[in-house]
Order: sequence, then C-alpha cells, then structure tokens
Amino acid sequence: MLANGDKLVVTKKVAPFLNEGDVVEVTNVTDDGIITFKFGDGFMHMGVMNTAECESHFEKVVEKEIVEVPT
Repeated sequence: MLANGDKLVVTKKVAPFLNEGDVVEVTNVTDDGIITFKFGDGFMHMGVMNTAECESHFEKVVEKEIVEVPT
C-alpha cells in the first residue's frame, strides 16, 4: 500500500513527460485507490492515476537501511 511521501520510479514511459527511471513522489492516496503524485525539475507538475495504472507504470523505491559494522 502506498502512502504520502513514498517515492516511485517510472518503469514504463508515462505519456511524453515521464520517462523510465524518473522518480515521482506520492502526495495523496484516497480510500478508493486514486494516487496523486508530483514530479518535475524546477516546475512542479501533478499527476493522478488509479492503483492499477500506477502498478503498471511505477515501482516503489525501497530505501536501503545502512547498517554500520563495528571494526
């Protein structure tokens, strides 16, 4: 389940403005499965998709936890 602030990477081009590898940030997730996200450098753009569309175009970015190993 996605939440506000989650980062998504584009895995399949979305129209002419989002290419594979671009990262967007989730700004809202509604109870009925509508996901709002923002993207763009300099100018902020907004996008809206339902859950099924989102799953076919994006993959959630999972931050790796850094664990320090004692030396």
